[in-house]
Amino acid sequence: MKTTFNNQFPIVLLILSITGSNRLTSAARWYTALDKRQYYIEGSTKYNWLQAMDECSRLGLQLVVIDNPSKNEALVKLLRSIFRKSPDLWIGHHDEFNRAKNKNRAWYAASSGRVINFGYWRKGEERRKMNTVHKSIANQMAGKFTVVIFLTFLFGLCQLAAAADWDTASDGRQYLIETSVGYNWLQAVDQCSRRGLQLVVIDNEVKNNAIIDLIKSKFGSAKDLWIGHHDEYNTKKDKNRPWYSIATGQEITFSNWYISEPNNYKSQEHCAEMKSSAKFQWYDESCTDSYYGYICEEHYKTTQCHNDVQAKHYSTNEKNALLSSDFTETQTNIQNQLNQTRNETNAALLNWNKSSEVVFENFKKSLDGYLKKKPYLQAVVADIGDDINALAVEAKNEILNLNQQTQESLANVQLNAEQSVNNETLAFAEKIKIHNNEVDSLMSY
Repeated sequence: MKTTFNNQFPIVLLILSITGSNRLTSAARWYTALDKRQYYIEGSTKYNWLQAMDECSRLGLQLVVIDNPSKNEALVKLLRSIFRKSPDLWIGHHDEFNRAKNKNRAWYAASSGRVINFGYWRKGEERRKMNTVHKSIANQMAGKFTVVIFLTFLFGLCQLAAAADWDTASDGRQYLIETSVGYNWLQAVDQCSRRGLQLVVIDNEVKNNAIIDLIKSKFGSAKDLWIGHHDEYNTKKDKNRPWYSIATGQEITFSNWYISEPNNYKSQEHCAEMKSSAKFQWYDESCTDSYYGYICEEHYKTTQCHNDVQAKHYSTNEKNALLSSDFTETQTNIQNQLNQTRNETNAALLNWNKSSEVVFENFKKSLDGYLKKKPYLQAVVADIGDDINALAVEAKNEILNLNQQTQESLANVQLNAEQSVNNETLAFAEKIKIHNNEVDSLMSY
C-alpha cells in the first residue's frame, strides 16, 4: 500500500493527566475537565500517530483512551471551552490494521491492547470516519498532523503476567515467545500489552545474543518474530535512519540489521522483525501486511517498579537489621544494669549486716567498760545482767532477721523486675521479627 500524506494540518496540542510528571515543558498548560480529570495541553508540534505515541512514552505517558461516555463528554466540553473550532484529534485507539469496512469491527486501546467497547462515531459518517481513522493509522500514520493528543499516566505497571509461559535466556531475562505467524505488528504489540508485557526491545549485544541462543535452543529454526522497534513511519530509505522503542519512545542505538537492511522497500517497511533465514538478524517489514510471531518481555515500567521495590526492600531490611541490632544491644545493657543493681543491692545489705554487728559489739564493749568504772553497779549487773545480755542478743537477732528479710524482699523485687523487663523485651523482639516477616511478605513478588 502506497504511503500518502495529508497536506491539511489541524491544530496540535498535548493533553496529559496531572497525576504528576516533572519532565513536561513549561510552555504548556494544565486544564481541568468537568469530571475533575486534568490534562496537559501543548500546542506547537506536528506528529504522526506513531510519533504521538512515542512523545507520550518519552514523557512516561500514553495516548488517551476514551472508554466511557462521561469521560468523552467532559473532554469534548473542555475542548469547546478552549477552542472556537474543534481541532482534529489523535487518540489512543486503533483497529490493528483491520482492512474490513465493517462498522462494528473491534477497536483497541494502544496502552493495554484491550477492546474498547465505547464509541463516539459521527452519525451518518461511521463508515467514512472509520476508514479515515484506519487510514490515518495504516497510511496517514506516516503523515504529520498538528494533532490533538490526549495523554494520561500509565497505571498498574507493577503487575506480573502470571499466566505467561516464560522462557529464560542465558542472561537471566525471561521472555514469552509466540512462533505462530498470525500477527501483524500492531497485533503483536496488543498481544503483549494484554498480558501486561511489552514487545521486546533489544538495545544491546548481550541481550540480542542471549535471545538468539534461546530461540535456537528451544525452537531450532523458528519462524520470523516481531520486535518492538519502529521508525515512526520514516519514508527515507536511509539505512541509518533512527529507530525507536515502542515501550519508551526512545531512540534505539544498538542494531543487528542484515547486510541489506533496513531498506524501507517502497517506503512501506517501518517495523522490525528477527528473520530466521538470516540467523535472526533484523529486517524492516510492513507493519500492516506482514504476519509473524512475536517476543514479549516484562514491561520496562514493571522492571523499574520491581527494582524500586527491591531497593526499598533492601533498605528496609537494613534498617530493620540495625533496629534489631540496637535492640539486642539495648537488651544486653538493660540486663547488665539489672545485674549490677542486684549486686550493688546485695553488697549494701551485706555491709549493713556487718555494720549492725560491729555497732552491736561496740555497744557491748562500751557497756562493759562503763560498768567496770562504776563498781556500785556491779550488784545490779549481777542481778539483771543475764536478762540484759539476753535482750541484747534478741535485738541483735531481730536486726539480723530484719536484714535477711529485707535482702530477700529486695531480691524478689529485683527478680520480678528482671522477669518483667525480659518479658517485655522478648515480646518486643517477637514484634520486630513479625514486622520483618510482614515486610518480606509485602515486598515479595
